[in-house]
Amino acid sequence: MVSRLSLIAGALASLTLAGSAAAQLQSFTGNVDRKLAQCFLYTQDGGFNVHGLIAIHYGAPEWKGEYTGMVKEAKPGTRARLGKDFWTTLDTSCTLMAGDTKIAPGTYYVGVEMAEEGKMHMVLLDATKIRASGMNPAQTGQTEGGIRIPMTLKTDAEEHHELDIAIETSEDDPKHLAMIVRWGPMAAKAKVTADIEA
Repeated sequence: MVSRLSLIAGALASLTLAGSAAAQLQSFTGNVDRKLAQCFLYTQDGGFNVHGLIAIHYGAPEWKGEYTGMVKEAKPGTRARLGKDFWTTLDTSCTLMAGDTKIAPGTYYVGVEMAEEGKMHMVLLDATKIRASGMNPAQTGQTEGGIRIPMTLKTDAEEHHELDIAIETSEDDPKHLAMIVRWGPMAAKAKVTADIEA
């Protein structure tokens, strides 16, 4: 999942190999479009009472044909970034449960990890720890640990030219959420439950 940050990382790596010459600080700036998938969990009982806010901010890269082969050839355990430019972030004000796995309120950087055929994981990385490590999104493949949320992977009926992430709720119980990632011919879904009293 290629981005301009991958090129920046390569440029930085080449500078470190420039022998004894002092590395010169450079910059990359610009305004980029970011997308937002969000969910408000609320009740209206004499007022507007919010019980949970969940948001995913991301940059939407375009799908390229060669990605299909890269996905098929990726070995289980291989991690990759999700999105482009800055980290894709998940921010939740309430506790989420993925089966028996607890996702505490906070901010997470999001990646993906390949599993056996037909499955993958959404990986939530502690944003505070990643910032302290100095790692950038292009280094997602080098990260370890984090919270792994199982995702079902299938071929979508509609091909998505750009990455699209959505948060959908169950009609029967809005506390049951699905985080859906659609990109190219693929659709992956992770299910979580908001641990709230409402």
